[in-house]
Amino acid sequence: MTTAPDGQLPEQADLLGMLDRVVDARIEARLGAFAEHLGAVIARHVVAMLRSEDRVVTDGTQRLLTVPEAARLLSVSRSTVYELMKRGDLHAVKVGAARRIATDSLDAFRSSLKDGQRGGRPPLRRAPAA
Repeated sequence: MTTAPDGQLPEQADLLGMLDRVVDARIEARLGAFAEHLGAVIARHVVAMLRSEDRVVTDGTQRLLTVPEAARLLSVSRSTVYELMKRGDLHAVKVGAARRIATDSLDAFRSSLKDGQRGGRPPLRRAPAA
């Protein structure tokens, strides 16, 4: 039997070469799976950031908010937003069958809360249960 220059038998060298290829393939597969997982995590994080209220902050341009977006920004329920629109505290426009609140209207309402200029209107209260 002849030995390889590194002192190993040919069969050992072949087996070690195959083992190296298998290990490399497994490492590549795991790294690929990890990269996919990391990409998915980053994508979910980006989507969450886009859905956060930071997305609704304006840069001076007019934007129309949905009722749930306005409710989230005001930390109130959707029903309260509809009540504020009904009372005239929030001005909304109809887009088809949907209502949209302009960011300027939301900002004006917030300012009126800070300044105490609500036109003497009583705060919103729930009707007593019958």
